Amino acid sequence: MPTTKNKKSYTLNELAETIGGKVDGDGSIEIHSAAPIETATKGEITFIANEKYLKHLLNTKASAIILDDKVEAPNLSVIRHKNPYLAFALVLDILYPDLPDVSVGVAPRTIVEDSTTIDSTARIGELCHIRSNTTIGKETRLISSVFVGNNVVIGDNCLIYPGVRILDGSQIGNNVIIHSSTVIGSDGFGYAESELGLKKSNKSAMLL
Repeated sequence: MPTTKNKKSYTLNELAETIGGKVDGDGSIEIHSAAPIETATKGEITFIANEKYLKHLLNTKASAIILDDKVEAPNLSVIRHKNPYLAFALVLDILYPDLPDVSVGVAPRTIVEDSTTIDSTARIGELCHIRSNTTIGKETRLISSVFVGNNVVIGDNCLIYPGVRILDGSQIGNNVIIHSSTVIGSDGFGYAESELGLKKSNKSAMLL
């Protein structure tokens, strides 16, 4: 179980929607971390997947709990899920994302050219090069040494590892992970036949 609190909170509704559960109770409750049922306190979520822990149900100080459809918890808000153990593991992934640590903002040794828009919550690591007319969305992370060409759009909550090359005109959607040394937007569409011979199909906007 993680021992430090997550810096970001989620409502119970947000957690339930993400893991495919349903809320029984107050879905607006804010959850910032998780804990065992015996030690959980306000702002924390817990779960029961084994009957031997039912004895703690009435005394837990947790703000919410994950249960199946059979167990009643009249004193708590609940995320109902057919597999509470799996659901809790999925919630842990949300509350404690395993992301590289990059500070908010643009690192000093990164180059950002004119007419580029970078959201204030984005994290741009060292030695990146971001060219003109590019947009980078909320909570997106460029870890280091990432090249981003002209007229590129990168959506929200993306994770782009070191050494990635995103070439001119590429469009990256939301919640995309791009691993090291990947090249997006390069030539790769082969050759088209014509009366004048073969015509190379140059890159067009790559959509992810």
